[in-house]
Amino acid sequence: GGGPAKRLTGQPGSHHFPSWSPDGKWIYFGSMRPAGHEIFRMRPDGSAVQQMTHDEGRYGMVAPDGKWLYYSVLGKGLWKMPAGGGQATQVVPRASSNFAVTSQGIYAVRGRQPEGSSLVLYPFDGGEPRTLTSLDVSISLVFFPEVSPDGRWFLYTTADAPVAEIMLVDNFR
Repeated sequence: GGGPAKRLTGQPGSHHFPSWSPDGKWIYFGSMRPAGHEIFRMRPDGSAVQQMTHDEGRYGMVAPDGKWLYYSVLGKGLWKMPAGGGQATQVVPRASSNFAVTSQGIYAVRGRQPEGSSLVLYPFDGGEPRTLTSLDVSISLVFFPEVSPDGRWFLYTTADAPVAEIMLVDNFR
């Protein structure tokens, strides 16, 4: 029984890749504006828009503990900064924009040759990154990965011309 859709962004530019903060108080999103591409946040009613990144941030999501905003920079890997703003540091040098953050770590899709990609876990506990599974699709066709709350399932969108499909990897650990 919901209501009509409400437009939250009205500034000039292209706005995309929204994600919620864990407490539901903010929506983080990418925005291509005349000054360049960055990550912003706003309240769920569209108010209090704030620019978060200043280094060409593309896609971002806040860690489950609410402390860090993890985001991608085209050609420069994954970065993190305090979720409320502050100094950014690089966390994964050659990762793509395709990642998910859980309490265990960062799950990132990485390219491999000659074709396809792999899912790599960068654990927060200081352990070595490890490849969890191979995906028989080019990294350029994997979008919006997600890990189930119990850590058992890996979900992603793949775009195989001319349609897009939702794919599920079972027991990927």
